Amino acid sequence: MFRLLFVADIPQGPGPEGQLLCGPSVVLEKRAGSGPIKDPPQSVHTPLFLGADMDVRRFANTWNGIHSFNNFLRVVVICLIVTNIVSVFGWIGKDQLVLILPPNTNEKVEISRMNASQSYKKAWALFIASLLGNINPENAEFIKASLANMVTGEIKLAMNEQIAMAIEQLKQEKVSAVFEVRQVIYEPETDHVFVAGHTNLVGAGGKTNTSDQTYEFKIDVDQYSPLITYLSIYTGGPKTAAVLAVEREKEESIRKQTANPNKP
Repeated sequence: MFRLLFVADIPQGPGPEGQLLCGPSVVLEKRAGSGPIKDPPQSVHTPLFLGADMDVRRFANTWNGIHSFNNFLRVVVICLIVTNIVSVFGWIGKDQLVLILPPNTNEKVEISRMNASQSYKKAWALFIASLLGNINPENAEFIKASLANMVTGEIKLAMNEQIAMAIEQLKQEKVSAVFEVRQVIYEPETDHVFVAGHTNLVGAGGKTNTSDQTYEFKIDVDQYSPLITYLSIYTGGPKTAAVLAVEREKEESIRKQTANPNKP
């Protein structure tokens, strides 16, 4: 006589398509006192698919997803490298803007390698005019040395001649010059800066001779440093483009009247 034994979770070996099969087994066992068994006990297997096919598919989907995500990350990294390279070359080729505080000004101004704001030019024009307007035999050499690297060769020769003439006049008249700034004008049309004021020539006895004087500059920028490319010193007010236009109209009117004296 036999009895049935139920044994769970016995590996059943590879199934179809290489899937691992597991399942319960039914075993026939001989009881005591029963007759002989012609054949040895055999197990009757009932294979069960414990989600193996599903696990393989899930693993395949996960693997493909990871592979796709890695490809996406590679593309992102390449794009970041390209943008960084473009940014570096753009930064190298771009002029840097520098915020500085020139003399005689309380406002910040912008300056690049070859250009600057009007505040920068007005500040330097005021500083240079103050040096030239208050020159005397004692500080003449210091002023020339201070401005030597701020002017072109042609302007440097003209400036040195102007300084020499001013020093000679001061020595002959035995006076000292004091320049009082009244206004600083920037003209966008010509990129010129006008520093206008009064020049007081003070003698030994305290006698003062006052006259209007204007310093006209054109200040460029070379490697972040000011460069004077035009300098004119004259008596009177600023000769701006508007003032020169009015003077030309007056001269033209006088010329016409001179050519036709009988014409009203």
